[in-house]
Amino acid sequence: MRKRSKEEEQLERLYEQLAESVLSLSDSDLLSIYSESAEKDAQPVSRLVQQATTAVRKKKLADAKGAYEQQVAAMRSRHYEIPATAPRRRELLMSAISRQPSVRSVLTAQFRDFKEMSDADVESALKQLFELGLLKD
Repeated sequence: MRKRSKEEEQLERLYEQLAESVLSLSDSDLLSIYSESAEKDAQPVSRLVQQATTAVRKKKLADAKGAYEQQVAAMRSRHYEIPATAPRRRELLMSAISRQPSVRSVLTAQFRDFKEMSDADVESALKQLFELGLLKD
C-alpha cells in the first residue's frame, strides 16, 4: 500500500467533513439550501456530496474490516491453554459456564444448545472467553 501525500490526506479530511456536515442536516434544511432555480446547478454538487458520503462510509467499513482481520490474526497466533482433547475442552467450557453465569449469557446468544456445539465451536468459544478475560491461562 502506497503512502498518501499530505494533499491526499487533506482532501480526504475535507471529504469526510463535507459528508459529515451534509449528513447532519435535516431534510428541510437541505431543501431550503437548494432553491428551484439552483436545482440544476446543484446536481453536480449533489453528486459530489453523495460520492464523498459513500467514500467515507466505505473507508469506515474498510477500517473496521481491517481491525477485525488484525484481531482474528492475533487470536490465531496466540497460544491458549486449552485441553488437547475435545471432551476435556467441552468439560472446561461447561465448568466456565457453571462458575460464571455471565459466560452463559454471552454464549447463549450464539449457541442455543451447548450440547449441539461442534468441537470447533467449543474450541473457538474457549479462545473467545480467554480473549475476553473470562478464562485465565
